Amino acid sequence: MQGIVGRRAWIIGVCVAGWLASPALATFHLMQVEQVIAGVNGDTNAQAIQLRMRSSVQNFIGGVSRLVVRNASGASPVTLISFPSDVANGAFGDRVLVTTAAFNSLTSPTTVPDFTMTNRIPDAYLPAGSLTFESTSGIVYWRLSWGGASYTGLNTGAIDNDRGTVNGNFGPPWPAALLTSGVDALLFQGTASAFSTQNEDDYAVTNGGSTWTNNPRNSFTLSGGAVCTDGDADGYGDPGDASCPAGPETDCDDTQAAINPGAAENCTDTVDNNCDTLTDCDDPTCVEDPACLTSEIPAASTWGLVTMVAALLTCGTCVIRRRATRAE
Repeated sequence: MQGIVGRRAWIIGVCVAGWLASPALATFHLMQVEQVIAGVNGDTNAQAIQLRMRSSVQNFIGGVSRLVVRNASGASPVTLISFPSDVANGAFGDRVLVTTAAFNSLTSPTTVPDFTMTNRIPDAYLPAGSLTFESTSGIVYWRLSWGGASYTGLNTGAIDNDRGTVNGNFGPPWPAALLTSGVDALLFQGTASAFSTQNEDDYAVTNGGSTWTNNPRNSFTLSGGAVCTDGDADGYGDPGDASCPAGPETDCDDTQAAINPGAAENCTDTVDNNCDTLTDCDDPTCVEDPACLTSEIPAASTWGLVTMVAALLTCGTCVIRRRATRAE
């Protein structure tokens, strides 16, 4: 009996020791790619990436995780950094800030990053590509892809941080290029505990600058840009507005509808006042698209009803005239 008890105790001890000796299993992978900027005022040497912990005790990133970027086809991976060490703070919502040296002096106060990128995101990857936070063995724990249909690579990853549909798919991608022209960044809109759902909805452009936070919880502000005031839900400016980043317009107050008619059409609204797409049928603020015009033509059943009413009116008129003639 004592032998059995001793054996069980030994097994339990081995399991506990193994768990304690394997922080990579549970102490770094619950992480978001919270914020990214790929250039400041056109200088693509100035880049920053901010991670955020989705749970506590996720700060043991050293030697087990990395940031990797891939091109528009999801190929030619470039390792931006293999984290050489852990970070000190591992409370829920704590950050890890990675920058290029050219970025640091552009903020107020000067940024003190947790790590400096070994490589920056290549210029050729900025129109379309994919950034992953992954293990050194290649397990993708968070993915941010961009470029819309121009990105044709994978959108997949582990389900640890993507359980919105329980499929480990972070796509579709953000519909535009990474931001480089001003001081705005691409920012994850969910809370610190939030899972990813899809990149095109999870992220939005900051408006009028961006704030960055390192692991010691110090903040650094990148500002100096004009605030976009055109009222867009997507954060982009009207075409020709140099103060705001360019991108795919999705609101009817933008004249982009006249430049790109036919995109994201919604022909189900006969009277649309919410400006939810580029062109909506009967929306006077947007350019009518031929695809919508057909939906405005009455259906066959409608024409039949109109014809029947007209015929009845004609017959009724004839009957009244005939009775009037007989009475005379």
